[in-house]
Amino acid sequence: MAIPFDDVITHEDDGCVLTMDNRYYPVVFCHMNGAFTLKSVEFFFGTWRAQLAKYAHSQNEAIVTILVLSSLRPPPATVRKAAGEYVKMDAHTPGLLCVNFVVTNPLMRGVITAIVWIAGSENTNAAYFPTIEDAVRASNKSLEAAGFPTSSLDPSTYQAPTA
Repeated sequence: MAIPFDDVITHEDDGCVLTMDNRYYPVVFCHMNGAFTLKSVEFFFGTWRAQLAKYAHSQNEAIVTILVLSSLRPPPATVRKAAGEYVKMDAHTPGLLCVNFVVTNPLMRGVITAIVWIAGSENTNAAYFPTIEDAVRASNKSLEAAGFPTSSLDPSTYQAPTA
């Protein structure tokens, strides 16, 4: 499905690298590396994801965001709080169906749990998966159950974009 966004977008600041993968819209990925910063929080939530959700809503569609946190280090409390404030809006963001996390590190799982706690679980529709393949399957099931178009991505063949 053609969308008016680049297939792959990279955002770098202060040791944080976000690689956003829009190739399989409406299932979109963000690979996070380094330590999440306030600038990267603003770019991820306030720019990239906000624009995709707005576009999806304008098309009577929805996106599912898969966050791949394999190479993310725990951010400071100020960054967790800022992310939590954005996450509070998830349930009220037209065009955003849910967020699926791929996280295998118990420490990062705890960080994400803290961010969801800050936001309030009633404001989030988040799930956690050990593999990208599992997250893609669940994403397509969520889209289908909600009556939205699914991604053409075969979960077993996903490859992260290379620089």
